[in-house]
Amino acid sequence: MARQARVRLGERVGWFRDHVASIAMVIALIVGAGFTIVGTVGRLPGSGSGGGGKGGIGLSEMTSLRGMLNRGRTAEVFYVRGLPEQTYMRASTLARYVPNKGWERGSDPGGQPARGELPLQPGDRGEGKTTRINVEPRDWKSFWLPTYGAVRRIDTPDDDYRFDTKKGVIFTQREREPEPYEIDTVLSTPTKQALRLASGQKNLVDGEYYKFDGVEQEVIDLSNKIVEGATNDFDKAAKLSEFFNSPTSDFKYDLKTQGDVTKDALTDFVTRGKVGYCEQFASAMAVMARVVGLPSRVAIGFTAGVASADNSHRVISTDDAHAWVEIFFPNHGWMTFDPTPISDGRGVVPPYLRDTAPGAEEQPTADTQTESVAPSATGSAQPSASPDGQDDGQALQEAGPVGPQPWHLWALGVVLVLAFLLTLFLVLGLLGVISAGLVGVAWARKLLIPAAAGLWLIGVGLAAALLSWWLAVVLVIAGLVLTPVLVRAVRRHNRLHTVATLARASSAAWSELMAESIDRGAPVPAAETIRTAARRLAREHNLDDAGKDGLRVVIGAIERSWYSANPIADPALPGALAAVRQSLRQNAPLSLRARLFPKSVLKPTPAPVAETPEREAVPV
Repeated sequence: MARQARVRLGERVGWFRDHVASIAMVIALIVGAGFTIVGTVGRLPGSGSGGGGKGGIGLSEMTSLRGMLNRGRTAEVFYVRGLPEQTYMRASTLARYVPNKGWERGSDPGGQPARGELPLQPGDRGEGKTTRINVEPRDWKSFWLPTYGAVRRIDTPDDDYRFDTKKGVIFTQREREPEPYEIDTVLSTPTKQALRLASGQKNLVDGEYYKFDGVEQEVIDLSNKIVEGATNDFDKAAKLSEFFNSPTSDFKYDLKTQGDVTKDALTDFVTRGKVGYCEQFASAMAVMARVVGLPSRVAIGFTAGVASADNSHRVISTDDAHAWVEIFFPNHGWMTFDPTPISDGRGVVPPYLRDTAPGAEEQPTADTQTESVAPSATGSAQPSASPDGQDDGQALQEAGPVGPQPWHLWALGVVLVLAFLLTLFLVLGLLGVISAGLVGVAWARKLLIPAAAGLWLIGVGLAAALLSWWLAVVLVIAGLVLTPVLVRAVRRHNRLHTVATLARASSAAWSELMAESIDRGAPVPAAETIRTAARRLAREHNLDDAGKDGLRVVIGAIERSWYSANPIADPALPGALAAVRQSLRQNAPLSLRARLFPKSVLKPTPAPVAETPEREAVPV
């Protein structure tokens, strides 16, 4: 394929559901799972009113790529230096075929951070000479970081890319413009004879790469007829490729497609239309390869481009966007087969598909690969989203790779575990289930309780960030705003609980009344006596008779607790405190601002006089 498209890259979709299970493994609290489907087209891309019947065999990731790159002109997207030979640049791969819909990515990409040395991909035996290639993005904004061959190492200043060895792709969670990067990769490929003799455990290949559910019998029969006489997998693949691109083939490359003939786009293309562009050729061959027992996938990316004017680098442009087929061979990995009959010189024919003299050999080596499992006769691909062209943003919204960084999951798990354990310790200590220890010390409580609240706030923020960092920021800000309210509520609850138990009840009651007064904008000077402070409280807040009576009971309880040789708790104290508080609510109600930002929390005052009693008689 190589030119002009019409679908724009969308944005990535929610990846929170994709990784709830990972969080659950860390904190053993939640279990969940999900997956995101790469959208597929409902009509052959660029087909106008025709092409593909009610469905299509195009590739939404490819059409999205072309839509993003299409500016009505040719645009340079990469400068590549150090590339010794022409070869394809892979951006992404698609594994699941849905009849009349197209190709989906299949399982979500995973892997490890893409920096420095990279693990070997399935089928890569670690052999072959590595080549250092420098890639300079020019006008490229995507989830994918294109590479060449069997990548062994990548050096990039960007730290948020990941490498999926199963799919052979490097990706990031967010669409971005990457910095220049360098890769060490093996470009050499096995010989034709080595691929013919390739043998190994077929159950190493994922069953997804064998499935061709829903393919019409006409296509199945044609596929088997094409490979008649082939005695090995390589010859089968070569025959299928030649069916589309040999000089005697009836197929033609064109951006225009034939009109509808039947409801099945694949059948229309391979038996009647025979005119299309790279998405259709790659889609058709990949399906037919599976029909004859070959594990296959569709790769999307770019052709080799053209040399610069001074021959110092290769220029990859929007004209080079392309799709091709990759077929897995045991001990060799994924081999390139391009069925598109390109005639403009941009196509690349691998050495193993060129005519060579009998017995001619190249240095066999590993190539690109993906992991696999034994083929399964069951299972079906899921239908995709909307028809091509109906929703520009949909295509790559579903195509974008997703998933939080490992540090994010670990940080979230550790914070939630610490918050849970600290909260449990505080609750058990306050309830007396365990020895109070530090919980019984006032200054320790003042540190531990905010620490637990802070951990929960951080945990909520990290959890929300799995869905959106903006949501996390909003929640953290909301938590910070509500913190004074929550602190005031906790202190009020603790004091009222102390008063109810009649243990040190008088001091707790007085502290709560002082906080109520401060919240209403009437702080009590620390130098004032209890009775002076009480008169100020009654005057400032217009206490009614019931409130004044309750206040007298509170003052009396405080004085007895200070000066009595054997102070006895006054059982009337809880009711008296409730009466004072009720009078305050009725006669000096708090404003909304005072409720949200309690001054007793935000502007702490010296210790109330009840906590530093005078030892002389208090004047009436």
